Amino acid sequence: MWAQPGISLTLRPNATSLPLGDPVTFTASVAGGTPPYTFQYVGLPPGCAGNNASTFSCVPSQAGHYNITGTVLDGAGRSAMSFPATLYVWAGPAPLSVTLEISSSSLSVGTSLTLTSLASGGSGSPLSYTWIGLPPGCTGSDRATLVCAPSTPGSYAISVRAADPDGQSNVSQPVPVVVEPAPTQASCDLLTCGSGAPIELLALGLPAAGLASALVWRARRRR
Repeated sequence: MWAQPGISLTLRPNATSLPLGDPVTFTASVAGGTPPYTFQYVGLPPGCAGNNASTFSCVPSQAGHYNITGTVLDGAGRSAMSFPATLYVWAGPAPLSVTLEISSSSLSVGTSLTLTSLASGGSGSPLSYTWIGLPPGCTGSDRATLVCAPSTPGSYAISVRAADPDGQSNVSQPVPVVVEPAPTQASCDLLTCGSGAPIELLALGLPAAGLASALVWRARRRR
Protein backbone atom coordinates (compact mmCIF):
# COMPACT_ATOMS: atom_id res chain seq x y z
CA MET A 1 0.00 0.00 0.00
CA TRP A 2 1.18 3.51 -0.74
CA ALA A 3 -0.56 6.85 -0.68
CA GLN A 4 0.20 10.52 -1.05
CA PRO A 5 -0.73 12.75 1.88
CA GLY A 6 -4.44 13.36 2.29
CA ILE A 7 -5.80 10.33 0.46
CA SER A 8 -6.03 6.55 1.05
CA LEU A 9 -7.81 3.58 -0.54
CA THR A 10 -9.25 0.33 0.87
CA LEU A 11 -10.37 -2.52 -1.41
CA ARG A 12 -12.64 -5.35 -0.21
CA PRO A 13 -14.40 -8.21 -2.01
CA ASN A 14 -17.73 -9.39 -0.59
CA ALA A 15 -16.23 -12.90 -0.31
CA THR A 16 -12.68 -14.17 0.04
CA SER A 17 -13.52 -17.68 -1.21
CA LEU A 18 -16.15 -18.79 -3.71
CA PRO A 19 -16.81 -21.58 -6.22
CA LEU A 20 -16.08 -21.11 -9.88
CA GLY A 21 -19.13 -19.57 -11.59
CA ASP A 22 -20.29 -17.52 -8.59
CA PRO A 23 -20.23 -13.69 -8.77
CA VAL A 24 -18.05 -11.49 -6.60
CA THR A 25 -18.40 -7.79 -5.81
CA PHE A 26 -15.44 -5.48 -5.16
CA THR A 27 -15.83 -2.22 -3.23
CA ALA A 28 -13.15 0.48 -3.12
CA SER A 29 -13.46 3.04 -0.31
CA VAL A 30 -11.61 6.36 -0.61
CA ALA A 31 -10.69 8.43 2.43
CA GLY A 32 -9.78 12.05 1.76
CA GLY A 33 -8.80 13.42 -1.60
CA THR A 34 -10.77 15.62 -3.94
CA PRO A 35 -13.44 14.31 -6.34
CA PRO A 36 -13.74 13.23 -9.06
CA TYR A 37 -11.92 9.92 -8.56
CA THR A 38 -10.47 7.58 -11.18
CA PHE A 39 -10.02 3.88 -10.33
CA GLN A 40 -7.81 1.14 -11.72
CA TYR A 41 -7.48 -2.51 -10.62
CA VAL A 42 -4.63 -4.98 -11.03
CA GLY A 43 -4.58 -8.76 -10.44
CA LEU A 44 -8.25 -9.47 -11.20
CA PRO A 45 -9.12 -13.06 -12.16
CA PRO A 46 -10.09 -13.86 -15.77
CA GLY A 47 -13.71 -12.90 -16.34
CA CYS A 48 -13.35 -9.74 -14.24
CA ALA A 49 -12.55 -6.57 -16.15
CA GLY A 50 -11.28 -3.56 -14.28
CA ASN A 51 -13.82 -0.76 -14.28
CA ASN A 52 -13.41 2.91 -13.50
CA ALA A 53 -15.85 2.57 -10.61
CA SER A 54 -15.63 2.29 -6.84
CA THR A 55 -17.90 -0.78 -6.89
CA PHE A 56 -18.21 -3.46 -9.56
CA SER A 57 -19.27 -7.11 -9.85
CA CYS A 58 -18.00 -9.92 -12.06
CA VAL A 59 -17.94 -13.71 -12.44
CA PRO A 60 -14.43 -15.26 -12.35
CA SER A 61 -13.93 -17.74 -15.18
CA GLN A 62 -10.80 -19.49 -13.89
CA ALA A 63 -10.04 -21.09 -10.53
CA GLY A 64 -7.03 -19.92 -8.53
CA HIS A 65 -5.67 -17.65 -5.83
CA TYR A 66 -5.69 -13.94 -6.66
CA ASN A 67 -4.26 -10.82 -5.03
CA ILE A 68 -6.06 -7.74 -6.30
CA THR A 69 -4.97 -4.15 -5.70
CA GLY A 70 -6.76 -0.93 -6.51
CA THR A 71 -5.40 2.51 -7.36
CA VAL A 72 -7.26 5.80 -7.10
CA LEU A 73 -6.39 9.17 -8.62
CA ASP A 74 -8.27 12.21 -7.31
CA GLY A 75 -9.13 15.50 -8.99
CA ALA A 76 -6.07 17.21 -7.50
CA GLY A 77 -3.66 14.67 -8.97
CA ARG A 78 -3.04 12.78 -5.73
CA SER A 79 -3.08 8.97 -5.80
CA ALA A 80 -3.16 5.98 -3.46
CA MET A 81 -2.91 2.20 -3.78
CA SER A 82 -4.75 -0.27 -1.55
CA PHE A 83 -3.41 -3.28 0.27
CA PRO A 84 -3.94 -6.47 -1.80
CA ALA A 85 -7.36 -8.07 -1.42
CA THR A 86 -7.16 -11.88 -1.57
CA LEU A 87 -9.66 -14.02 -3.45
CA TYR A 88 -9.70 -17.81 -3.76
CA VAL A 89 -11.81 -19.24 -6.59
CA TRP A 90 -12.17 -23.00 -6.37
CA ALA A 91 -13.44 -25.56 -8.84
CA GLY A 92 -15.20 -28.81 -7.98
CA PRO A 93 -16.40 -29.60 -4.46
CA ALA A 94 -16.12 -27.07 -1.67
CA PRO A 95 -12.94 -27.21 0.41
CA LEU A 96 -13.15 -29.64 3.32
CA SER A 97 -13.60 -27.93 6.67
CA VAL A 98 -13.85 -29.48 10.13
CA THR A 99 -14.72 -28.19 13.59
CA LEU A 100 -14.69 -29.94 16.97
CA GLU A 101 -17.37 -29.77 19.68
CA ILE A 102 -16.87 -31.09 23.22
CA SER A 103 -19.33 -31.93 25.97
CA SER A 104 -17.25 -30.16 28.64
CA SER A 105 -14.07 -28.09 28.73
CA SER A 106 -13.41 -28.92 32.40
CA LEU A 107 -14.07 -32.26 34.09
CA SER A 108 -12.71 -34.65 36.70
CA VAL A 109 -10.72 -37.83 36.14
CA GLY A 110 -13.06 -40.69 35.29
CA THR A 111 -15.85 -38.41 34.02
CA SER A 112 -17.27 -39.14 30.58
CA LEU A 113 -16.17 -36.81 27.77
CA THR A 114 -17.86 -36.67 24.34
CA LEU A 115 -15.95 -35.31 21.33
CA THR A 116 -17.87 -34.63 18.10
CA SER A 117 -16.29 -33.80 14.73
CA LEU A 118 -18.39 -31.68 12.34
CA ALA A 119 -17.13 -31.77 8.74
CA SER A 120 -18.44 -30.13 5.59
CA GLY A 121 -17.34 -29.86 1.98
CA GLY A 122 -14.88 -32.22 0.38
CA SER A 123 -15.74 -34.94 -2.10
CA GLY A 124 -18.21 -36.65 0.21
CA SER A 125 -18.40 -39.73 2.39
CA PRO A 126 -16.89 -41.76 3.82
CA LEU A 127 -14.60 -39.47 5.76
CA SER A 128 -11.75 -40.79 7.88
CA TYR A 129 -10.84 -39.26 11.24
CA THR A 130 -7.59 -38.98 13.19
CA TRP A 131 -7.73 -37.63 16.75
CA ILE A 132 -4.87 -35.48 18.03
CA GLY A 133 -3.85 -34.51 21.59
CA LEU A 134 -6.17 -36.92 23.43
CA PRO A 135 -5.62 -37.34 27.19
CA PRO A 136 -4.71 -40.77 28.63
CA GLY A 137 -7.82 -42.88 28.91
CA CYS A 138 -9.11 -41.69 25.51
CA THR A 139 -8.19 -43.85 22.53
CA GLY A 140 -8.60 -42.40 19.05
CA SER A 141 -10.87 -44.18 16.60
CA ASP A 142 -11.83 -43.62 12.97
CA ARG A 143 -15.21 -42.17 13.94
CA ALA A 144 -16.77 -38.72 13.93
CA THR A 145 -17.79 -39.07 17.61
CA LEU A 146 -15.58 -40.28 20.44
CA VAL A 147 -16.73 -41.00 24.01
CA CYS A 148 -14.11 -41.67 26.68
CA ALA A 149 -13.15 -41.02 30.31
CA PRO A 150 -9.79 -39.23 30.83
CA SER A 151 -7.62 -40.99 33.41
CA THR A 152 -4.86 -38.46 34.05
CA PRO A 153 -5.17 -34.86 35.30
CA GLY A 154 -3.76 -32.14 33.09
CA SER A 155 -4.45 -29.56 30.39
CA TYR A 156 -4.95 -30.87 26.87
CA ALA A 157 -5.46 -29.32 23.41
CA ILE A 158 -7.57 -31.71 21.34
CA SER A 159 -8.12 -31.51 17.59
CA VAL A 160 -9.26 -33.86 14.84
CA ARG A 161 -8.14 -34.37 11.24
CA ALA A 162 -10.78 -35.29 8.66
CA ALA A 163 -9.94 -36.66 5.21
CA ASP A 164 -12.22 -37.35 2.25
CA PRO A 165 -11.93 -40.22 -0.29
CA ASP A 166 -9.93 -37.98 -2.69
CA GLY A 167 -7.26 -37.33 -0.08
CA GLN A 168 -8.30 -33.78 0.79
CA SER A 169 -7.91 -33.20 4.53
CA ASN A 170 -8.18 -30.49 7.13
CA VAL A 171 -7.54 -30.19 10.87
CA SER A 172 -9.87 -28.50 13.33
CA GLN A 173 -8.74 -25.72 15.63
CA PRO A 174 -7.47 -27.16 18.94
CA VAL A 175 -10.02 -27.16 21.75
CA PRO A 176 -8.67 -26.86 25.33
CA VAL A 177 -9.79 -29.41 27.91
CA VAL A 178 -8.78 -29.36 31.59
CA VAL A 179 -8.94 -32.65 33.52
CA GLU A 180 -9.00 -32.17 37.30
CA PRO A 181 -8.04 -34.81 39.88
CA ALA A 182 -10.92 -36.94 41.10
CA PRO A 183 -12.60 -35.43 44.19
CA THR A 184 -11.75 -37.11 47.51
CA GLN A 185 -14.36 -38.22 50.05
CA ALA A 186 -14.24 -36.73 53.53
CA SER A 187 -13.59 -39.19 56.39
CA CYS A 188 -14.17 -38.96 60.12
CA ASP A 189 -13.02 -40.89 63.17
CA LEU A 190 -15.10 -42.16 66.06
CA LEU A 191 -15.21 -38.91 67.99
CA THR A 192 -15.16 -36.26 65.24
CA CYS A 193 -16.95 -36.09 61.94
CA GLY A 194 -17.50 -33.67 59.08
CA SER A 195 -16.50 -30.24 60.41
CA GLY A 196 -14.49 -31.74 63.27
CA ALA A 197 -17.04 -30.94 65.97
CA PRO A 198 -17.05 -33.51 68.81
CA ILE A 199 -19.92 -35.95 69.15
CA GLU A 200 -21.47 -37.70 72.15
CA LEU A 201 -22.08 -41.41 72.51
CA LEU A 202 -25.35 -42.17 74.32
CA ALA A 203 -26.08 -45.56 75.86
CA LEU A 204 -29.56 -46.65 74.86
CA GLY A 205 -29.74 -49.83 76.91
CA LEU A 206 -28.93 -53.48 76.83
CA PRO A 207 -29.54 -55.24 73.51
CA ALA A 208 -30.50 -58.55 75.14
CA ALA A 209 -30.87 -60.07 78.57
CA GLY A 210 -27.70 -61.45 80.07
CA LEU A 211 -25.33 -59.34 77.95
CA ALA A 212 -24.56 -56.65 80.49
CA SER A 213 -21.24 -55.74 78.88
CA ALA A 214 -22.76 -55.03 75.48
CA LEU A 215 -24.48 -51.67 75.14
CA VAL A 216 -26.18 -50.13 72.15
CA TRP A 217 -24.67 -46.74 71.35
CA ARG A 218 -26.04 -43.83 69.35
CA ALA A 219 -23.91 -40.95 68.16
CA ARG A 220 -25.14 -37.39 68.59
CA ARG A 221 -23.30 -34.22 67.68
CA ARG A 222 -22.49 -32.10 70.74
CA ARG A 223 -23.93 -28.59 70.57
